[in-house]
Amino acid sequence: MNNVMNKIKEYESDMFDFDISPFEFLQTLHLRTKLKHHFSAMSIEEKIELLSVDLKIIQNAHKIANHIGKVYDFSTSSHPKCEWWWHLDQVAKREVVMEGYSFIEAI
Repeated sequence: MNNVMNKIKEYESDMFDFDISPFEFLQTLHLRTKLKHHFSAMSIEEKIELLSVDLKIIQNAHKIANHIGKVYDFSTSSHPKCEWWWHLDQVAKREVVMEGYSFIEAI
């Protein structure tokens, strides 16, 4: 498994480990931001895996937001809405929704 796939697996594992401190969840949100910045360089398999993990997180946004909300005030987030993971409280309330991802022909 390559480094990017390892980071995606780490992201998934950490986002569903409710035994860890909410502070550690914040580090995982930073990891997701880093993954966003490398998205265009990812392989098709890596992109699919990341999107799959994102969907699981969106489906569990309420539980995750409640855990992170113990130490983080989502209302103070200065991150853009396209970085929805910084707005999980709004995702949980369906105030921020995913519009989808663009697909282009592979050459």
